[in-house]
Amino acid sequence: MKNSRTIISLLVMLTASTAWAQDTTSRSVTGLRFSLEAGLQENKSLTIIQQQLRQANVDASAIGNVAGNIVLSFVRDKPRHVSETRFLGTLPLTDGVSAGAPVRRASFYGLGFGFSDMYKLVDTRRFLVGPLLGFDFMWYRLSLLPLDRDNLSLANIANNPAAYSTVTFRQGSYINMHVAVAADYRVYWLKKLYNEFRFGARLGYQLPVLRNGPWRFNDGSLGDLSAFRATMPYLQLGITLLPKSAKERRRGF
Repeated sequence: MKNSRTIISLLVMLTASTAWAQDTTSRSVTGLRFSLEAGLQENKSLTIIQQQLRQANVDASAIGNVAGNIVLSFVRDKPRHVSETRFLGTLPLTDGVSAGAPVRRASFYGLGFGFSDMYKLVDTRRFLVGPLLGFDFMWYRLSLLPLDRDNLSLANIANNPAAYSTVTFRQGSYINMHVAVAADYRVYWLKKLYNEFRFGARLGYQLPVLRNGPWRFNDGSLGDLSAFRATMPYLQLGITLLPKSAKERRRGF
């Protein structure tokens, strides 16, 4: 079953990438995009994880119940498409509730990379609007940390080293799909150095299409800790920088 889902997901991505590659025009511009994606509603899986951690006397106040992504993208702008190679980190954006008498504190994060492509429905001097589709490959981690890492003593660590060690749970690999409506506003600042700047927003939905089982610790799995699911409607705000090439700068374009 897992193999069939993997094959299906790879075929979907291969089909999408083949469609994106149809823009064979050689003219293209490359640049960087910096953006923040914020979930627009409570992530139920994070809420359940908080409750389970509090029941185990773990301080889950740093996890919260809304997740977001910090994204750095390499952008390639073609006449009909804008493609991005994304590198992203997932972090909670809100605080949770602390346990009454915790013995540990929890932290949660995710790292990954992905690809997205926007088809240009509107492409004018000032505005760029179109639908966007993409996939991200993600790895999530949940760590249990000592309560007070700033006031350590050699005697306490020597007598009870396990209490001061970090315990990390890993949650396999995920493939998340995101679809969105994208809009950018173009400005032409610093013309000697940049072709343009774009201030943009994406309103979309993200959901996992392939996930790899429960949380794991060493070689075992945790049956009483719910898995994280990156299902969320989101709003992304970002800025794209499209610098001129050295050849263009020399020519003064």
